[in-house]
Amino acid sequence: MEDQKAYYEAHAPEYDDAFARTGRWDAGRGKNEDWLREWANLNTAVRASLSVGASRATALDLACGTGHWTSILYELDIDVVAVDSSGAMLRRAELRLGE
Repeated sequence: MEDQKAYYEAHAPEYDDAFARTGRWDAGRGKNEDWLREWANLNTAVRASLSVGASRATALDLACGTGHWTSILYELDIDVVAVDSSGAMLRRAELRLGE
């Protein structure tokens, strides 16, 4: 567990680059477009499936990383408890959420 925590502490600054396919994660235009399209489709499906309407929901986001999913849940007006063993990841999640 300590090795895993150290890995994420060290990679927190570039973690979002993997999602955006920038920097060393740039796989070329075609592959980047495929990845971003798949991410957009998944994002849309998750938002649709988690739409809670008038009822209030609470979610636990385990290993939240930099808060990609945490922010989506938050936007859907879901109360979120976000947990990660990496303090560096949590700080990035807090920045993403403006906290």
